[in-house]
Amino acid sequence: MPSPSDVRAGRAYIEVAVNDSKLLRGLRAVAAKLKAFSATLQSAGTSMLIAGTALTAPLILATKTFIGYGDEIAKMAKRTGFSVKTLSELGVAAQFSGASIQSVEAAIRGMAKFLRGASEDGSKAEDVLRELGLTMAQIDALTPEKRFETLAAAISRQEDPTRRAALAMKVFGKSATDLIPMFTAGRKSIANMRQEAAEWGVSLTQDVGTAAERGKDNIFRLSMAYRGLAIAIGQALEPMLNAVIPRIKELAATVRGWIADHRETVQLIFKF
Repeated sequence: MPSPSDVRAGRAYIEVAVNDSKLLRGLRAVAAKLKAFSATLQSAGTSMLIAGTALTAPLILATKTFIGYGDEIAKMAKRTGFSVKTLSELGVAAQFSGASIQSVEAAIRGMAKFLRGASEDGSKAEDVLRELGLTMAQIDALTPEKRFETLAAAISRQEDPTRRAALAMKVFGKSATDLIPMFTAGRKSIANMRQEAAEWGVSLTQDVGTAAERGKDNIFRLSMAYRGLAIAIGQALEPMLNAVIPRIKELAATVRGWIADHRETVQLIFKF
């Protein structure tokens, strides 16, 4: 017959066993909740990463576009004497006509060459201007931008397409062939296209052009910083590289020799 102490011990064992079972069930429940919570966090982290990438990528692309386009226009303005605003709007008008901002710059250079020749030996240029219904005195009184606009408008009024093309090339150079559709559209149409550029937010101001130039310069500075770090690291590691080259040469010779002696093995490894 069991003693009282045996009974107490058995009861304690049963209670511990029951409590252990409850504890295990509780721990399993907690573990399941932790696992679910971890999965939720992981899913949220992945979603945040995807969302962050989705948000960041367009911003980086937008910055790159702004710097590239703005810097190009700003530097073009310095080369031509035209304002950033005018060039950005003429670039849009040119694109509507199937040309490009580069064609506009080339035409501006051609116009400058034509007018410079007119001031040095005005006979031929005067004849061209006369055909367009203009005089050198009228052109001289205008700013470079107004000269471009006035000459383009005069060309647009030529009804004969062949004559219009010939006069355009005489005034603006060979690149004028790309801009003839824009010239043909006329002053009002060009003004409308420039206005549309402003409405779409692609008519740039001088401040925007300056900011784009500064951005490009800063990107170049970052590249110089990286290059400087690479040079410093290279200088630090060069002695080590110089010391290890003879060993690498010996090792390469050993490996080549082993391969020559074990071609079948190498072929089997490659097949495997």
